[in-house]
Amino acid sequence: EVVRGHSLFCVARLLPGLQAHTRACAGLSAWSVASAGAADLAGDVLVASLSDLQGRTDLAEGGMPKVVLSESLGGLEDVPPGVGAVITAGTVDLLSHVAIRARTAGALLASCGDAGEWGALAALDGDRVVGGLAAYELKKFEQRRSEIYIYDLAVAETHRRRGIASALIEALKKIGRERGAWVIFVQADHGDDPAIALYTGLGVREDVLHFDIEM
Repeated sequence: EVVRGHSLFCVARLLPGLQAHTRACAGLSAWSVASAGAADLAGDVLVASLSDLQGRTDLAEGGMPKVVLSESLGGLEDVPPGVGAVITAGTVDLLSHVAIRARTAGALLASCGDAGEWGALAALDGDRVVGGLAAYELKKFEQRRSEIYIYDLAVAETHRRRGIASALIEALKKIGRERGAWVIFVQADHGDDPAIALYTGLGVREDVLHFDIEM
């Protein structure tokens, strides 16, 4: 209560709302990192609210860490075992409970002050998430336009071949048009025949070389 009664507490409460504007004025990215996590993280993407995952103990099953795309954070959440990263829109207080827990667990916690640069779409069957899409808006420096990159698209095995993936992409196209983007692009791995068939029916294939450069 002593902290809450201090005038600086009021200032601290206002700072998150000013962070996106302040970073934009400074020419900085809208993205900020509250916990660095592992540099080589790779895992299964899970579109869900972190608050809904509290108490879950099954997320560590399967070996692959979970990358949680959570629309917002309350600040008091824990990072469940098995979650290697949490990515959210909005801002995260560096001294919040969730930020401290993420650093203690060695999990990545990143936030985006511009919701337009990061988006997550979910397909629901009742209150169950059966499909999800995560995408980035990549702004061009040499031209006044942007591109949308599909980072991940997944549909539950029980709900495949029902047009859910196509519907998610159609919803993303609407968002892209509203933001003035001119194209959506996505990568598919050799051997992933269902994904290749889906994208072939929606767009034009380009054969390019992909390189990973070590940090």
